[in-house]
Amino acid sequence: MRGYPIAGGAIASTIGHDSHNVCVVGDNPDDMLAAVRALGQGGHVLVRAGRVVARIDLPLGGLMSDKRAEEVAAEHAAFERAAREMGVLPPLDPIMGVIFLPLLVIPVLRIRPEGMFNVSTFSYM
Repeated sequence: MRGYPIAGGAIASTIGHDSHNVCVVGDNPDDMLAAVRALGQGGHVLVRAGRVVARIDLPLGGLMSDKRAEEVAAEHAAFERAAREMGVLPPLDPIMGVIFLPLLVIPVLRIRPEGMFNVSTFSYM
């Protein structure tokens, strides 16, 4: 993937519509691997220079939290602040920008476990 504006790290998530496989974007393979490894039972993880700087744990199927809404909202705000410091600037939401990448019905290219999928031609690249 090109064009995702993250500098010095990676974001990984277990929410990836509709398949909900792990999706990770970053500017270097070490941080991308660290982010995936830090996901645990599921959620969103932001890694910078090999260190987890923000996370939202989603232990219920990798899709839902068992915390109170206020706690999750605070984690989301901290996640967004940390992502903004790494170059993920408005209007891009650092989480929404990742979780819809695998969704096949949004044109033109989607990330699938099998590889890059061109929705316009309905074929793998």
